[in-house]
Amino acid sequence: MSKKQIIEVVAGGTLVEGKVYPTPLPPELGEWYCYLTDSGHSIIVLLEDSAGAALLSHDTVNHLVAAPVKAVLRGYRQARGYIVCDLPYSPELGLMTAPEDDEY
Repeated sequence: MSKKQIIEVVAGGTLVEGKVYPTPLPPELGEWYCYLTDSGHSIIVLLEDSAGAALLSHDTVNHLVAAPVKAVLRGYRQARGYIVCDLPYSPELGLMTAPEDDEY
């Protein structure tokens, strides 16, 4: 599956085509950038807590989430072409980032 196809799967119908981030992103982040109706400017990432298991099982798509660009820019690494971030996640609430990280 291409990165574009992966982004479409993770977005689940909330992807807005044609949006761009207001400032240039590092190339590796730009490949995973998207704008979603419910979360704004985002980067599709693997969460650090599940990245190892996801990469070993080759089941990365089910472990990807959309994270605010600002949260990702504070710290990330690359692994096998994916962006990996250490961000808090709750099975009940989902990704938990600061409200000021959201950009629409």
